[in-house]
Amino acid sequence: MKKKVLLVSSSGGHLTHLLKIVPIFEDWNRTWVTFDKEDAVSSLTDEQLVFAHFPTNRNIVNLIKNFFLAIKVIKKLSLI
Repeated sequence: MKKKVLLVSSSGGHLTHLLKIVPIFEDWNRTWVTFDKEDAVSSLTDEQLVFAHFPTNRNIVNLIKNFFLAIKVIKKLSLI
């Protein structure tokens, strides 16, 4: 059974940095959590994607939605 890794990032520069370490996890089952933005979608075409709620700055509703999304994703991947 392959190991699992959950990679979480906003789109843009943080995503670019995470993409640089993907070779480390080449043989792992990778799931990404990011925003549904063009740069993220185009960079992660063959990856498992979960889209977080955006915007997150000063948006309490999306903060709460993302909290419950995190629990759902972690449980689904059996990471807890």
